[in-house]
Amino acid sequence: MNYKEFFKPTIGKIILFIVLFLISFFILSKFFILAGDPFPQGFPFTFVQFSGCSTPSPNSCWDTKMTSYFNLFLDIIFWYLISCIIFPIFRKYKT
Repeated sequence: MNYKEFFKPTIGKIILFIVLFLISFFILSKFFILAGDPFPQGFPFTFVQFSGCSTPSPNSCWDTKMTSYFNLFLDIIFWYLISCIIFPIFRKYKT
């Protein structure tokens, strides 16, 4: 398998990428919240951060959102590479 065939998008790789990306966004990022972190979303690169209330008073409670498009790009590249690695392994064991 050459590198063009390895990186070529197929339906299987795209579906696997979407599944891995959604799992990392909704599930994996929850496991890596450290004390005091403002609710990071995205794994391994945090591209969205939500912050909650810093005080119990409802008047001073407001949510802020920080978005890093560069980290989102890195996250997409990372999970597509992972899907390119995993998909041939699935095909090998399927046959």
